[in-house]
Amino acid sequence: MRKILFVFILFTLPFSMISNVKAASYASDTLRGKAVTSGDGLYADKYNEGRYVYKGGNPNNFIKFNNELWRIISVEKDGTLKIIKNDSLNNKLQFNDKNDNGTYCSNWYNGGCNAWGKSEYFDGGFVNFVTENHPVNGTVTDDSIINKYLNNDYYNNISNSAKCEIVPKNYYFGRVINNNSDTIVDIINEEKTQVWNGNIGLPNVSDLLLASSDENKCGTINNINVNKSCYYINPDGERVWCAPVGIPDDWKQYADNTCSSFNYLMVPGVYEYGSDKNDNYLFINAGSVGNVYEANGSGISGIGEVRDNSRIYNVANNEKKFRPVTYLRSDMEITKGDGSENNPYEFKCDECDGTNNNSKNESNQVVDVPSTSMFISVFIIGGFILIAIICIVIYLKVFKKDINK
Repeated sequence: MRKILFVFILFTLPFSMISNVKAASYASDTLRGKAVTSGDGLYADKYNEGRYVYKGGNPNNFIKFNNELWRIISVEKDGTLKIIKNDSLNNKLQFNDKNDNGTYCSNWYNGGCNAWGKSEYFDGGFVNFVTENHPVNGTVTDDSIINKYLNNDYYNNISNSAKCEIVPKNYYFGRVINNNSDTIVDIINEEKTQVWNGNIGLPNVSDLLLASSDENKCGTINNINVNKSCYYINPDGERVWCAPVGIPDDWKQYADNTCSSFNYLMVPGVYEYGSDKNDNYLFINAGSVGNVYEANGSGISGIGEVRDNSRIYNVANNEKKFRPVTYLRSDMEITKGDGSENNPYEFKCDECDGTNNNSKNESNQVVDVPSTSMFISVFIIGGFILIAIICIVIYLKVFKKDINK
């Protein structure tokens, strides 16, 4: 009887231990498990099955990356995480200052060029930027200033472990019609007309629209800008609403936007026209009237305009603030944090921790590398199964001896 009890314990112990072994849980799975259907948080993207996006005025999507505070824009279908730096970089840059950068950029008049990258990045050369009376097309021979800065100087100065955690992905930088009522689906399709693959980019206009928890009120460019409040402050400190005429030149003009209450990617607070204190930031998409898009406290606007039928006047060569966007690899694991600003998520990647690898991953495909913890789990479970088999053999031998007796 004692032998049988001993064998029973040996037989059941490995399986009880197996039940306590947990496989590695990737960040994408952990975050998807926190998805919501109301309020601030992570939502299933109804325009892209399998993708999830953060929405609301202040969702818990803060992460620590490169020892800096960033925010998660989306959990992609392939498990990668699209993230954006929480604050604009300290330095300002021109989007692009060249007018001799190919036949497309030669259409611009002393204002730089709004093309993010070379024509070789997409089929058929540069697509038409059609305005009411000025279609523009042609080739682009060089990347924009901000593109080259982000993927050279900026990228080369982040930590080696952060480089390892970044995965090259497709960025869609097709032109988006300025100040219109196009749906999010229309804008996504417009963006996807031009594709660039690299390490670091800028946010899309669709990222801003998808981040709103109130799409009915703030889900189009027009709707966002309709919710702008424009006013002046007179010498007595009183607020005077904007008017087309009759405002003295020395009155300061301000604006705010109620859509920022529903959208963490909108610039909060009061926007002061002409002030360097505003935390504006640029988008990767250009507008069809020759604009580079900018988010500010008043809403989202295209910078530049068509002034005549022969040349486009743009201000892509004006220095502006910007917030980098990148993608993190799909085998990251969350180690601590709840996603709040004071307790951001922290990640680990067994392959990247302490790495001195400076090389870029040139592949356009995301490669999932199983983490060390997964290998350990498989090894332990395999060992327990082997022990269980040994226990069964012992049990059969004991049982046979008892029968023989």
